[in-house]
Amino acid sequence: MKAALSVNAALIEFYWDLGRMISEKQASASWGSKLIERVAADLKTDFSEMKGLSNSNLKYCKRFYEFYSDKSLDLSDKQIGQQVVDQLHFDLLKQIPWGHNILIFTKSKTTKEALFYIGQTIENAWGRETLALQIKSQLFERQGKAVTNFKTTLPAPLSDLAQQTLKDPCNFDFVAMSAAMKEKDLENQLVA
Repeated sequence: MKAALSVNAALIEFYWDLGRMISEKQASASWGSKLIERVAADLKTDFSEMKGLSNSNLKYCKRFYEFYSDKSLDLSDKQIGQQVVDQLHFDLLKQIPWGHNILIFTKSKTTKEALFYIGQTIENAWGRETLALQIKSQLFERQGKAVTNFKTTLPAPLSDLAQQTLKDPCNFDFVAMSAAMKEKDLENQLVA
C-alpha cells in the first residue's frame, strides 16, 4: 500500500511539473499551438512503455497546473494560487488518484471547492463514482445551507455553533464503532 501511495504521489508530481512546463512554454510566443502534440509524441518515443502520455492527458496536466496556480481564483481566500500548492494542500492532491484529481479540478469552480472535495475523498475513502455523485449533487454548496433563524434568535456565539452543528447532520461520535462494524451493528447501537 505504501508503495502504491508513493507511486501515485510521484505520478501527481510528474503531471504537475509536466503541466507547468506546457503552460509556461505555451505562454511564450516561440512555441505554437501544436506544443502538446509534439510533447506527447516525444514522450511516447522516449518512454514507450509508459501510459498517460496522450494528448488529452497532457491537456489535463496543463489544466491541473493552471487550476491550482491561477491567482484569479478564490480572491476572497487568503491562500490563493501558487501559495495553495506550495503549502500542505499539494500533499492532499498527491493522496488521491489522478482520475479523482481530474474529476475534481474539471468540475470545481474554485480551489476552495476543490480542496473540500479532496478532503472529503480522503476522509471518506470515496471511489471515483461516489465522488462524481457527490459533485453532481453539489455537496459543497449544500454544506451548512439549511434554512434557520439562528442568526436572529440566538446570540452570536450560539448562533454560529448551532449553524456549525447542522453542517454535520450525522454525528456518530457517541457510537462505539470498530473497524469491522456492520450496518446492523450501527443500527443496534443507534437504537440503544
